[in-house]
Amino acid sequence: MPLHPPRTRQQIQFPQEWQLIILIANVAAKNKQWQGTAFIGKNRQGEVLFVGCKTLRIAAGTMAKFTTIRDASLQASILGIRGCIFLTTSKGLEGMWSSNKQHHWSLQPIFEDIRCIQQHSGLQIHIKAVPKLIIAESISLASQASQHFVNVLHISTPV
Repeated sequence: MPLHPPRTRQQIQFPQEWQLIILIANVAAKNKQWQGTAFIGKNRQGEVLFVGCKTLRIAAGTMAKFTTIRDASLQASILGIRGCIFLTTSKGLEGMWSSNKQHHWSLQPIFEDIRCIQQHSGLQIHIKAVPKLIIAESISLASQASQHFVNVLHISTPV
């Protein structure tokens, strides 16, 4: 009899009605007072619809992540998206989003911003934690933003 039960690979369940997957990442700068953030929005066919990359003067990683979610949510709502899944490496972020508990006072304004975007545009948001390899593209962009001041948004136009 083995001492440890066999590990089973945990399947990530995604809602069926999603229209967009958004890869988000943040990387702290060496001075710990800056965060490089990035988001990449991809449709079901894997086409990139928009990319954002920004340097934030926020020391708290959680605040930077939710700021990134707010910025990406705004872009998704402008494009008329109604259902999106945010992929992040943070299990804590996933837990905070799905929890009904009162959040830290410093996060209340950013949560209100996101809820307001949801309410006005009918946007359904799901947050899932995934391995770093899946969001490597956004981690690379966020790393660049942590080293150099940037504020870039690119929206793909149909050909």
